Amino acid sequence: MAEQVNVAYVFPGQGAQWVGMGRDLYDNFDSAKAVFKQADEALGFSLSRLCFEGPEAELRQTINAQPAIITVSLACLKAIYDGGGSNGLPPPVFVAGHSLGAHFVYGDSVRTILDIGGQDAKAIICDSKGRVTNFLMNDKCAAGTGRGIEVFAELVRVPIEQAGERSLQVEQEPPMVSSTCVVFAKSEALTLLRQGWNVNAVLAAYLAAMAHRTVELLQRLGIEKELVFTGGVSKNIGLVKRVEREIGAKALEPRIDPQIAGGIGAALFAKALVEKSRKVAV
Repeated sequence: MAEQVNVAYVFPGQGAQWVGMGRDLYDNFDSAKAVFKQADEALGFSLSRLCFEGPEAELRQTINAQPAIITVSLACLKAIYDGGGSNGLPPPVFVAGHSLGAHFVYGDSVRTILDIGGQDAKAIICDSKGRVTNFLMNDKCAAGTGRGIEVFAELVRVPIEQAGERSLQVEQEPPMVSSTCVVFAKSEALTLLRQGWNVNAVLAAYLAAMAHRTVELLQRLGIEKELVFTGGVSKNIGLVKRVEREIGAKALEPRIDPQIAGGIGAALFAKALVEKSRKVAV
């Protein structure tokens, strides 16, 4: 059996930007278009227009160039995978790093990892050694990410650290908001507030919708016991409880901060590579 090779997708850095970059991806791949739309929503301005139309002087500014380059790079990656051009390429070690980190944080019984960060959500299946066997990333806008919770918390003037707990302080679970887009969800929330809903109920409606979309991502992949949460949103008790309720299973309790699982996994990869290089040198 051929040795498994770790794959890393290396994205370009600042200086690679140019006016018009990513336009062909946006025009030809729905998955790439979704990446641009998510970036526009997260940043609060049309990064896609800046990429496609300039002006060049503004695009060159570091504050714009960095997010522009990573957005185009991710759009390219999504187009390759969703367009059927990956030809069975293994997942990148960045995602594998999350699985190794999750094993470090939760133990070797982990099989399904739900990682929700500021800009994306990933569902990962791994084996007993923490190696990725399958994964999916969300294809919606910021509504399914930590950024979506942040926007919503700001809207109702609740500290993001309290949003999850406040969402559970309702007498009855309200109907979830219907939109998968943060912009429309915000509009829907304002309507609910004008109708007399209290803040806790509005937070509950949003987090219930986010939990449902998260479960849909998990179900597309297939849920294997044991389930764990990583990423910053793992600390949102309102989302975690609603996901557990919908799938009918309880996630494992972390031994250390699950928000840093990805960083721990990257460190473990780096340690293994250094040790391997030392053995080769000897």
